[in-house]
Amino acid sequence: MAAVLPIFEYMFVWTTERDMYGNSEFMADDRLYLYPLTIPLEHQKAVLRAMLDETAELQAEPRWYNTLFSNCTNVLARTVNRIDPKAVPLDKAWVLPGFSAAFLYEQGFIPTDRAFAEVEEGALISPLIRELYGIADPVAFSRALRQRLAAR
Repeated sequence: MAAVLPIFEYMFVWTTERDMYGNSEFMADDRLYLYPLTIPLEHQKAVLRAMLDETAELQAEPRWYNTLFSNCTNVLARTVNRIDPKAVPLDKAWVLPGFSAAFLYEQGFIPTDRAFAEVEEGALISPLIRELYGIADPVAFSRALRQRLAAR
């Protein structure tokens, strides 16, 4: 039996919200959600710094994407756990990202003052992306998106 070789090199893509959401909305036809998080600003900054370090490590030593062990969700969870051990418990959401939002809600990373279905409905941004995509300036786009979300 022939060995299965990895075919996708793992990479981080640093881009603007507008470009990322536009690609996902118009090219991949994804349903996009933007959830509010309960993570303190200092922790958010620490995660950003850690992801920048992870990006530099990946540039120095490339590795392969792996659905089970090195995907967008579990790499982020492991990075958070390096900052705050056991902050993100191991869960099926690490391998099945479709369960991530509900998992984060259950863990209290997404506000739990409303039922998850209501939070999820309020976080759906796909219609807003289509409506606001004409705003070419990335900063203005992000501000308009958050203003529209806050007005819901």
